[in-house]
Amino acid sequence: MIRFRANPLVRYLLDAGGLTMNHLAALPGIDAEDRAQFAQLIGYSVSGFGDLSYVSGELFAQADEEVVALKLRYPTDPKRSVRTRPPPASHEPGKETDKDPPF
Repeated sequence: MIRFRANPLVRYLLDAGGLTMNHLAALPGIDAEDRAQFAQLIGYSVSGFGDLSYVSGELFAQADEEVVALKLRYPTDPKRSVRTRPPPASHEPGKETDKDPPF
């Protein structure tokens, strides 16, 4: 199963904060884009991401395309994470490492 790369700080806050995803889903005033980004930051599975009511078809299609590219590039390492946001400005194309795949 391929997951988004989790942000360790966000994951810790969810795990240690005493709230569940159901509690967070019920919070008012949180837009769909922020909810979708949160799912990515906690390392939600890409396949399950498409089933979330607040994830647009366009965003899921982008993640799914990244999964296909990931599987083609790293066919023997299914545990690599998917990044649907552009790499940081400091990222130099062509200088990818195992720690920072170009997705």
